[in-house]
Amino acid sequence: MLAGSSGLLAVDTLGFSSAEAERSVSVDVVDDPNAFLSLTEDGDGVETGGLLFEDENLREAPETFHLLNQLTEPMTVSFESDAFEFDPDETDLPIGEDTEVTVDLPSLPDDPAGATDAIGITAEGDSTRIEAERLLRLVPEAETFAFTVCRGESDNCVDVTVTVGWDETAFDVTVTVDSDGEDMETYGDRLESGKQETFDLNLKSGNWNVTDTSPNPEKADESGPGDPVGLEKGPISVKLHPVAGVSVTVSVSP
Repeated sequence: MLAGSSGLLAVDTLGFSSAEAERSVSVDVVDDPNAFLSLTEDGDGVETGGLLFEDENLREAPETFHLLNQLTEPMTVSFESDAFEFDPDETDLPIGEDTEVTVDLPSLPDDPAGATDAIGITAEGDSTRIEAERLLRLVPEAETFAFTVCRGESDNCVDVTVTVGWDETAFDVTVTVDSDGEDMETYGDRLESGKQETFDLNLKSGNWNVTDTSPNPEKADESGPGDPVGLEKGPISVKLHPVAGVSVTVSVSP
């Protein structure tokens, strides 16, 4: 136990990085859930002991955690990070009240390992200030690019779906060809940042046209019947070539 005299007290505990109080206080070294500003997460994370996000496992964005004010005064809590955004980024926390905070990625990272950064947490009351810093690793959900291609003007159509996921050292690419709700072919590979790969789909040569694309990407190439169609989102570019059979090129910018 750490005890302080009147005036300002600064301590280093498991529950928070530093704290200041304008009165005599006693401070126990405690885990995050039991600290004055309690930090917990759902699922397999810290609930009854340890530090928030201490396992350093990759988590899929968005991630949430909970704050509980176990002090004897209301606190205003704010959050900051160079890599993440918060909802809310500041909140008023009455005595004994808790709230949920969502941490998300503002954009898609070009690193297959996702983004790693420290979360700064600052809580201020009339007579108390608490600062904490916790390390978090986030990856986005896998991105999906979808095309529908038809042969000539007929209703002979297939759906081509490209899924790209972040997987530590490389991007995990899966291409699926679907006809009438049944998978015809599935192709897959791991793609390093800055690389590209073309998948030749097992479709007959002919006058294939792209008739539909979804979901809406950040950018799509303008094209006419029989022209390649390119979709982009973040560092990922996917281009479907609907002539002489059908092929898909996937590239990831460094």
